[in-house]
Amino acid sequence: MPTDLENAYFAGLLDGEGSVALKRSHDLHRKHNHYYPSVTITNTHKGVCDLAKEIYGGCVYERKSPSRNGYKPLFDWLLSSRMADGFLRLVLPYLIIKKEQAQLVLTFYEFSLNCT
Repeated sequence: MPTDLENAYFAGLLDGEGSVALKRSHDLHRKHNHYYPSVTITNTHKGVCDLAKEIYGGCVYERKSPSRNGYKPLFDWLLSSRMADGFLRLVLPYLIIKKEQAQLVLTFYEFSLNCT
């Protein structure tokens, strides 16, 4: 279980270097859309993303971009669905900039789970 300090730290990173989104996927068998939360934090220090993965799970990807010649590589830490939901609930009290967005995503996701 993450500590309050870790939750506050990663809330700050999410506010400044991250994104909260509601993604859509289409189920071809049931012929309907499914919505799920997604969280991404981008950083040039791989250790930050690796620590997030160690504490909260998810995946770390290095961006391969030819337009970044001469710049440090970028790393994305990504969470989706239930893992993103759990993370957002842990960091929500510490969010400032993305608090309203996170609340909307959590509400919509909870509503969509109750409708299926």
